[in-house]
Amino acid sequence: MSGTKRKLGRPTDYTKDMADKICEKIANGRSLRSICAEDGVPPMKTIYRWLEANEEFRHQYARAREKQADYFAEEIIEIADSAQAESAAVSKAKLQIDARKWAASKIAPKKYGDKSELDVKSGDGSMRAAVRLDAEEYRKIAEDVLRRV
Repeated sequence: MSGTKRKLGRPTDYTKDMADKICEKIANGRSLRSICAEDGVPPMKTIYRWLEANEEFRHQYARAREKQADYFAEEIIEIADSAQAESAAVSKAKLQIDARKWAASKIAPKKYGDKSELDVKSGDGSMRAAVRLDAEEYRKIAEDVLRRV
């Protein structure tokens, strides 16, 4: 036997090549869980450790997740367009679309999440104040606020 030990099991040391492969698969819609189930790929806990320890990988992974959200958005259109008229096929397509919409909204909430709108216009659509107060009314409101603080 030689003097060097052969490593057994899955890899745990960070390599740029492995990081690139993982991120490419994520960008193409694969889940981290399914990627880590492949032979020769580190377990998820190792990937999470790499994310904590390596800033470059953290940024690369974040970009891959953003691309994954875009992939899901495009896949939604394909699924919806190819759904058959049969009830079971439509139900399956709807489930696939909903799952991808949910995933995309969690991965890239600014881009695909639900948006809340705040209407700051007055009732007539203008930006004018709905109520006019004189100096005495402002003073009373200020005193009331200060008493509550």
